[in-house]
Amino acid sequence: MAAKKSKPAKKTNKTKDSMFSRLFRLMSLAAIWGIIFAFFIGTYYYITLPDIDDIKTIEQNAGVEIYDRNDIRIARFGQARGETVVVDKMPTHLKEAVISIEDRRFYKHPGVDILGISRAMVTNVAKGGFVQGGSTLTQQLAKNLFLEPDKTISRKIQEAMLALWLEAKLTKDEILTAYLNRVYFGSGAYGITAAANHYFSKKPEQLTLPESAMLAASLRAPSRTNPKADPKASAERAALVLDAMLEEGYIDDSELQAGKKALENRKARSLELSEDALPHYYTDWVLDQIGNYTTRVPDGMNIYTAHDPKLYEIAQKHIQDLFETRATGKNIGQVAAVLMEYDGTVRMLIGGKSYAASQYNRAVQAMRQPGSSFKPVVYLAALQRGHSPSTLVWDSPFESGKYRPQNFGNKYYGEVPISEALMRSLNTAAVRLAEDAGMANVIETARNLGITSDIKPELASALGASETRLIEMTAAYAVIANGGRAVYPKTILRIKDKGGRLVYQRGADAMGPRVFSSSLMRDMKYMMRGVVQNGTGRAAYLTDVADQGGKTGTSQNYKDALFIGYANGYVLGVWMGNDNNRPMKSVTGGSEPARLWHAIMRDTLQTRPVNYRDMTSQGWGSIGLFDRMIHSWGGDSRTAGGNRNYGGDDVKTETREIFGEEVEVQSAPAGDVNYND
Repeated sequence: MAAKKSKPAKKTNKTKDSMFSRLFRLMSLAAIWGIIFAFFIGTYYYITLPDIDDIKTIEQNAGVEIYDRNDIRIARFGQARGETVVVDKMPTHLKEAVISIEDRRFYKHPGVDILGISRAMVTNVAKGGFVQGGSTLTQQLAKNLFLEPDKTISRKIQEAMLALWLEAKLTKDEILTAYLNRVYFGSGAYGITAAANHYFSKKPEQLTLPESAMLAASLRAPSRTNPKADPKASAERAALVLDAMLEEGYIDDSELQAGKKALENRKARSLELSEDALPHYYTDWVLDQIGNYTTRVPDGMNIYTAHDPKLYEIAQKHIQDLFETRATGKNIGQVAAVLMEYDGTVRMLIGGKSYAASQYNRAVQAMRQPGSSFKPVVYLAALQRGHSPSTLVWDSPFESGKYRPQNFGNKYYGEVPISEALMRSLNTAAVRLAEDAGMANVIETARNLGITSDIKPELASALGASETRLIEMTAAYAVIANGGRAVYPKTILRIKDKGGRLVYQRGADAMGPRVFSSSLMRDMKYMMRGVVQNGTGRAAYLTDVADQGGKTGTSQNYKDALFIGYANGYVLGVWMGNDNNRPMKSVTGGSEPARLWHAIMRDTLQTRPVNYRDMTSQGWGSIGLFDRMIHSWGGDSRTAGGNRNYGGDDVKTETREIFGEEVEVQSAPAGDVNYND
């Protein structure tokens, strides 16, 4: 008989209670260990928190501010902070704009907004990426005050702990004050005072609703969406700020529409006035020179310069006209211009077509061939050897080993006075003069004129084959213009530290020592006047200007074209070409550069005339005597082809073909002149 199977015993309530008890004990133990772990983690992060005792102190970082001749600030470099301003002194719409776009529950959360974090997480999941952040203004302040910008769990924990601590120690308005006085608004501006001044030239309490919206809009991406870096993006995001303010009930619909209309108007103006409306090439050059004046200002400095905004505006206008009308067809890719007074004070400097497109400064950095604009150096060296403007020189084919320079158009004029040789820019005559003077003497003359670039001791350098900088060449012409005194390009008038103490002050007499006799300079100025009256620079000629002269320059294959000249107290150098050395289409120094020079100099003399006759009292040479002698020298000069008038008063307006173009010029008739260079 089979044995009976025993039935399994039923679980009693006692057994169930025992299992529940064990599970409860395990959970309790885990909770205890979790609390202990959290305590140690919290303690660790607490003891590693940075010092937070001085949160109401806002340090002033060193910075450099640059001002123009009218004491208007034109640039700031470094991390600039403005004076602290309490939130009660700020416009209400500024606070509301920041809260609306950055932390709508600012006055409701304790420093960490759980609802805001949850909402941001939902949005990010829905969008499939990081779209919103959940940081409160208090957390942002904690990060800016105490933490490195690392995106780590550790930093987020510390950020939350610091935010809770700040909320316990400060009122909401104190937190908002600290935030707005420290946060970065882009373009080197830290704090609301610096930002209001930098972008709108105002104090914070003077900001309008649209301006407040633009500053609030820049907080998300200050380097990209500030009003100067991207006016369009700034205005568009500011419109979103206004929408948020409407949703929160801070503004009504009429204020919204008025604000958006103001933003649209500002955007249109900002797009018209690009970054090139500011003299960045000039201020970059000033910044590079600071070390030559002082190294004693660790807390920052204010630099006052000779920059003339009106003359800069004139040059920009004519350069823009060039690129809108003729530059493309002639393959002119870049332009540079330097305008200085006879003593070397630089009043305007442009280093390229557009600073926004390229920060390379072609006026002070680019090494380019000056072409025939170097010839005045050769002729001055010849004058130093005892020649005069009437000295005859042969213009005919020339050979020296393998070197065979040719004239423009391969035309030669036989025996001519050196004044005519310079007027026509005859290459073989210039090379013969350089050979006669000796290239060592030509190079020494260049050094005395202030040209520091390396000049090769070969005859090709006489025709501008050795590369130089435009600012050097312009300064060299200033030496000739001022009667033989050394010129050092300069623009800094004075420097003050942040406390207002004077660090540097330029002396009243800015002239350098005499390097050439006034009689040599009179001869040079006579010949250089002939260039603009009757020679290759006729497109630059200015009527009713007593003291003027200049020289054209064109490098091989039209890669560089220059005109450098002076008139009644100013010296202007103009260069055109391409950064990649691509040839231009038959652009010579006597065409587009001379035209641009004429336009800028004409408007400059009308806007900012300089009483250059007073310069004789500063040792600038006998300029007044030159004016009286120029017409006496303008009589007959002996040439291979007979008598010609180089400087008489029979001035008339006529249309002449110069370099294949019809150009309206005003000058005395000069017979059969070969316009080259």
